Amino acid sequence: MGCFPGRPAARATPTDDKPTTSHRATTIGENSSRQRRQKDFEATEEEATEMYDVFMNGNKPDEIIQKGIPLDTIASKWMQPPIMKSMDEINDKNFTFTIKPWKYDSSRPNREPKPDNNENTDNDLWDDDHPLPLLRIGTNRSITMSQQQVASLLACAFFCLFPYRSYQIRKKEYENYQDPNFETLYQKGPPQKIEKLKCILHYFRRVTQKMPNGVITIQRFALPTHRFPQWSDLTTGLCDLHLTTGEKIEDINGALQVDFANKYIGGGVLGGGCVQEEIRFTICPEMLVSLLLCEKMEINECIFLIGCERYSSYRGYAKSFQFDEDYEDNTPRDNWGRRWCHVVAMDAIYFRNPSDQYQMKAVDRELLKAYTSFSPLGKGSDYEFAIATGNWGCGAFNGDKQLKAIIQLMAASEARRPLIYAAYGDKNLITSFSVVYDYLKNQGATVGDLYYYLIRYYRKPHRDSLFEYIFTIPVSSLRC
Repeated sequence: MGCFPGRPAARATPTDDKPTTSHRATTIGENSSRQRRQKDFEATEEEATEMYDVFMNGNKPDEIIQKGIPLDTIASKWMQPPIMKSMDEINDKNFTFTIKPWKYDSSRPNREPKPDNNENTDNDLWDDDHPLPLLRIGTNRSITMSQQQVASLLACAFFCLFPYRSYQIRKKEYENYQDPNFETLYQKGPPQKIEKLKCILHYFRRVTQKMPNGVITIQRFALPTHRFPQWSDLTTGLCDLHLTTGEKIEDINGALQVDFANKYIGGGVLGGGCVQEEIRFTICPEMLVSLLLCEKMEINECIFLIGCERYSSYRGYAKSFQFDEDYEDNTPRDNWGRRWCHVVAMDAIYFRNPSDQYQMKAVDRELLKAYTSFSPLGKGSDYEFAIATGNWGCGAFNGDKQLKAIIQLMAASEARRPLIYAAYGDKNLITSFSVVYDYLKNQGATVGDLYYYLIRYYRKPHRDSLFEYIFTIPVSSLRC
């Protein structure tokens, strides 16, 4: 089994304490969220250094490893975005539009969406009587607005014009929301704060020179309890899988791109945080409007960021992050005018004690979160485009890469969607994951079978890694 380097952390026995579901953003407890500070969203210097080393000291171009179904074979099925129902045909009150119904026409690229306003004024219809709705816990709701409206909101955040959302004078009704004001980004901190500001200022330079005329959607999704999978009973086969060490998630087009999120969306993007989620929000600043709109996520919730444009290229990661240059986003738009860019924010558990993650309560929580996030937003094959993910919940969150890989494989399979696993530079994981996937696929393993592997792995103390353990038990003898 020489292809399985590295061992997981020592595992807990069934008599150990129950796994914590606390998140790095809530280190002082669920009932004390008003006391949160920006540092709670950020990796420590040691954690950032570790993640930087993993990210930057991996593969060189001539060492790129790709396994499984070719990426082009998967991506070619969804070169164009799904066709949406016309805006004027949607009567669901859970779909909020801050623009008048319109249809994007690529032959008329200068045509702009018009704000939904009173006939006697040019102002948007946002006031005390018609406030911009918030995406609260437990709701299935979306807000669609023009990129110009997003730019206006971000300009307000830049000048800290949302006083009741500030950490210093936060109203109780907003205690489970992020502070969207940029004040913490202006305070003294690590050098990457300056680099993030460069990206954001570059965004404002771009939109003031030529305002984009598209649309974005922020959509909150809560999986209803009657749709929670009974994992041990599932007979769904394993999905198609592509594995690569040479791609970053944000560069994989035509796929649902996973944001390794904080339960408070955006994490430390407006502070010193500068890992996967914070970098994505920095190079795509329109995503920052979600900090204004979205309450923290519960275990059966995720947040979709649809149509957000990318404006910057970057170099480095964590403490070495730097703004590089302008980025011209040429991805096609759908019939609503949204870029063909679907991102899902899904938060993992932060394990203070890494051994807790093997307990089935923790496994069930991560499975539910992944399945919620991978569930298609619409019906039909057009909405079953591939999922681009990687080492979710690992690094600073202390997740076991092999366990998280199996969890995401199970969730994608049950959602009937291909999985693109982009573990940038992680040659060992990609190689070993490919071997274990082929082993399972050749035996006709189902999602339920993988769940039984996880149960047995937890119950019996083993020194082997999860992948090595799977090789010791044929699928046919799992339930004996």
